Amino acid sequence: MKHFLIVALSSVFYSLLSTASGQTIVDGPTCVLAGVEYQYNIKGNISDGAQLCVTGGQITGSASACTSDLKLGYVRIVWSGKSGSIAFTSTEGNSSNTINVTSPLQSGIVSNTGKQQFISYNASPVLISCAMPTGGSCGFSYSFQWQQSLDDLNWQDIKGATGQNLTSVSPLKLTTFFRRTTIETTSGTVTYSASAAIYVAPDTTGH
Repeated sequence: MKHFLIVALSSVFYSLLSTASGQTIVDGPTCVLAGVEYQYNIKGNISDGAQLCVTGGQITGSASACTSDLKLGYVRIVWSGKSGSIAFTSTEGNSSNTINVTSPLQSGIVSNTGKQQFISYNASPVLISCAMPTGGSCGFSYSFQWQQSLDDLNWQDIKGATGQNLTSVSPLKLTTFFRRTTIETTSGTVTYSASAAIYVAPDTTGH
């Protein structure tokens, strides 16, 4: 999962840190997850005395916030907090950029009123509501898909159930579980809510 997040975010959030054409540049993701290591590549001439400094993060292998050990042409940084910055200085020019730190995608919580329901045979449950998700990217955008299952293990999409809440369910004859799939469309990350259990009473009609 760690490697997936790095690839997904890095492919979407790509920065070009430069002040003018032809200068040495530093490129890497500008939207990152706290606690994950990211690589920033230095492209162009690395002059003597060049230095790279960060705030809000830790340069891997360095005991300070700055490093002049740039001979490999890249640095790796682990970010923390809610924001950070990266600055490159050299005799050929300077560059800087703000880093936005986001949290992993969180699914949102199913409300207690809908999480466990007991209904009559061939009846429909009441609204199953689920809070908005959080995190997943810096410019987040979410899409939803509700699913149902008879065993809380094997899930099927419910056609047309793509809202934040599950507002309509066909009458049920068996105990059924429901959950919401959330996709953060910018990064492509996916998460699932806890399941809501709808317990259906036996058929007492004799049919």
